[in-house]
Amino acid sequence: MEIDWNLVVQIIIPLVAAFFGAVAFQVIERKPKLNAWFLHAGATKVKDMNFYTHVIVLKNAGRKTASGVRISHHALPDFSIYPDTEYKIIELPGGGKEIFLDSLVPGQSINVSYLYYAPLRLEQIHNGIRFADGVATQIPIRATPIVSKQVEITAGILMLVGFITLIYLGVLLVSHLMAV
Repeated sequence: MEIDWNLVVQIIIPLVAAFFGAVAFQVIERKPKLNAWFLHAGATKVKDMNFYTHVIVLKNAGRKTASGVRISHHALPDFSIYPDTEYKIIELPGGGKEIFLDSLVPGQSINVSYLYYAPLRLEQIHNGIRFADGVATQIPIRATPIVSKQVEITAGILMLVGFITLIYLGVLLVSHLMAV
């Protein structure tokens, strides 16, 4: 069975063009992208009193500075920001408060650690995270074991071989259907 190279080229060129277009779009597009992770929520008992804690990690994963970052709260407990960053507390008309950060440069991340006690609960604290260009993306996390680099490379190679096989089978199917 002979391969019709014109058909192969007609199928592969749009796929390659779409791939390079997507890559070029990501490289050229310069906008901030603010990601937020809610980390461990924990409790500690000290002399018959429970203290609760949790952490928010904010990271600007975009290619432009994220300005006007606002972390809104229904109730604002004791907190600290690491690394040490300049911020303001803004009182909201409805009784809530916001932590206001002027900006996060591309790649910068901060941790906001909270400490509070009963009757305040985690779900009574936060009211969203936004910035001048939109709303922060809240990324759910899951504790998973870290795999070795060798396993990652092997999995990548197997996925590449599978993708190439799918393309080859697709070309065979199209050429077979064109011959019928």
